[in-house]
Amino acid sequence: MSRKNGNKLINSKLECPFCANPRFIADRSRGKAKKISVLWPRWRLQEKFWSEKILKLNDDYGHLASVVAEQRGESLRIVLEGDDFKKHWRDFVVEVFGIESVGEIIYPRKFERVWDNPPQPFLFVESTYQGPNQAALTRQFFACRITHKHKLAELIVHWWPTHGRLFEMRGPLVTQEPNSDIEAFKTAFDFFQRETRGNPKISEQAIKKTIQKLGQRATQRAVAREIGVTEQGLDKWRSRRGMSSWEEVVNRYAF
Repeated sequence: MSRKNGNKLINSKLECPFCANPRFIADRSRGKAKKISVLWPRWRLQEKFWSEKILKLNDDYGHLASVVAEQRGESLRIVLEGDDFKKHWRDFVVEVFGIESVGEIIYPRKFERVWDNPPQPFLFVESTYQGPNQAALTRQFFACRITHKHKLAELIVHWWPTHGRLFEMRGPLVTQEPNSDIEAFKTAFDFFQRETRGNPKISEQAIKKTIQKLGQRATQRAVAREIGVTEQGLDKWRSRRGMSSWEEVVNRYAF
């Protein structure tokens, strides 16, 4: 069984497109592309490795940063490199890959109108309102490739609700200087390191579960008391995540 998405047919089982196509990255990296603007959710940005160029907010859209993407049909590719990053990470090139669809998200639903959300920092969903009586334009980024300008190896990361996030290293380890290659990709894994500053009780998962448990009673004070942390600690956590108010936190994690 299948359903139409524009002129494309998507398998109703919604298997992972990356796993189903060994040439997934190659198919989205070649050929003529048009440039489009993609709004990157501000709370996805881990400030420790982004430059001010990327962290700058787009005033028209609140807490969202705008990045340039390449579009080839339904295929999408964002390239981040050089002065997109702070000095420590500027030798890395990060390519983020995804698919554009009209209307429904292509990810399998957990239950009615609820989807799993791809993990940060590079994987995300962006949905654009197209006007009254028109389906939303949705861009789903679920795979990325990280390379180093002076190394031959590459780190491939992709995510899908049915299998979670998967990592794969590809390429040779230079015989003469293997330690240099290894150290470079230890730094690449910094992109995925979980934030540990502040009280260890304050985590995205703990806040999400507590907000959903308390429902309409999920004030900042109530959540802090439930988790066993201070309101000031929650404020610092919220600020590091790029959210401007507690209301934004609740809206983000309530469902």
